Amino acid sequence: MASKLIRDQLQQERHAKAEGFVGNKVQLTFEAMEGTKSDLERHVQVLIRKEVTRIMRQITSYIKEKLVLQSIEDIPICFVEKHK
Repeated sequence: MASKLIRDQLQQERHAKAEGFVGNKVQLTFEAMEGTKSDLERHVQVLIRKEVTRIMRQITSYIKEKLVLQSIEDIPICFVEKHK
């Protein structure tokens, strides 16, 4: 079982990959575009955060499926870069 340190490292890696996929590519509805500049910025940040979370879940599911794991916490240490 991976320790908390390893789990945190894996989560950071998944988050970085997800942010790389998302970038600043979000779609706003017309309603979200109405209002002040700060409202628009807040809507964009919320959408980016939701999209990053969605992609992180997809990455986690893919890893679990490929390694046949019940939980991402069951990942062997040999798969974590710092422990190779």
